[in-house]
Amino acid sequence: MQQSGAKAKASPAKQGRVAALDGMRGIAALAVVGYHYLMHGPTMYPELGVPVHAALVGREGVRLFFIISGFVIALSLRGSTVSRFAVSRFIRLYPVYWLGLCGTFLVVALFGPPSMGVSWFDALANITMVQGFLGIPHVEGAYWTLGVELLFYITCAILWFGGALTPRRLPTTLYAWLGMTLVAVVVIPREQLEWSAVAQNLPWFMVGIVALAIYEGDRRPAVLLFPAAAIGTVALAQPKIAVFGALLFATVMLVLLWRPLGLTCRPLKFLGAISYPLYLLHQNIGYVLLLDLSSRGVYRPLAVLVTTTAMVALAALVTHVFDVPVRRALRRRLLAAPGRAASAETSAPEPGDDRRSGVLLAR
Repeated sequence: MQQSGAKAKASPAKQGRVAALDGMRGIAALAVVGYHYLMHGPTMYPELGVPVHAALVGREGVRLFFIISGFVIALSLRGSTVSRFAVSRFIRLYPVYWLGLCGTFLVVALFGPPSMGVSWFDALANITMVQGFLGIPHVEGAYWTLGVELLFYITCAILWFGGALTPRRLPTTLYAWLGMTLVAVVVIPREQLEWSAVAQNLPWFMVGIVALAIYEGDRRPAVLLFPAAAIGTVALAQPKIAVFGALLFATVMLVLLWRPLGLTCRPLKFLGAISYPLYLLHQNIGYVLLLDLSSRGVYRPLAVLVTTTAMVALAALVTHVFDVPVRRALRRRLLAAPGRAASAETSAPEPGDDRRSGVLLAR
């Protein structure tokens, strides 16, 4: 996966295609919001109206997040160190997660129905981000994906720093990893939701790693055939999701190898930049607002529009007032080399920096 110096610098056109992944992330975030407000929410709270089954497709936004994460994490590991990668991931994931966690817990405790809330103990356990693996309820249902992502980051870092993701070893490593995942899909009972979710979703991250290899010119048959093998593994447990996932992967490769398809437009770049805070904040706070609007007799489409707009505005506020400034400050303090100027954040991206190739890591 490492490149020679001659190949490391991508052309502006290629950089634009990679930057288009941010636009895809923005679409994925809106898709998940739509699924929660139109399908999942009404299923949990009938007063929100009849579930819109067409919104089920919005769940595939999560799969798209996973594919993009596989691509970008594999890219961000290059030139990094174990400590630098770990610190950069902590900076990117945890501060805004803790803010979203506290905000969601308080809003639900003050204004939400009792069935939506969790105990103080459960909320404190959520600080770790691995509460699902401990059998502890999530403060927000959407948080289940964060533990899956975290486990992927750890596994990918171990493989990278252990030398298992070099170009020569990449196919062997990925097929072995996929084989273990296949065994896990078959063996782990579906009742063990978190571990079952890991087994069923890790192939999407692997597909993202392969997307990077193909994007950079790797045309070995073992690499080109891997996405089919990974999607086939998913199909054993989730046939319908595998079909949608195949379409998502094809779209990602179309963008990476051909053209951005309009995904670099300002609205989508904006949504991509705020997608992580939006993901963290939208579900239960949105449900509380939707329930309030419903109790006031507000027309359902208008209630969904108002709630979505409010959550986007809240995510943008959190991004610009808290997330970005805090990350900058922590990077200067924890990642800048001794004697480095405080303006390092505005200079060229350092190895392992989330801004590599124009992509802002959302997760």
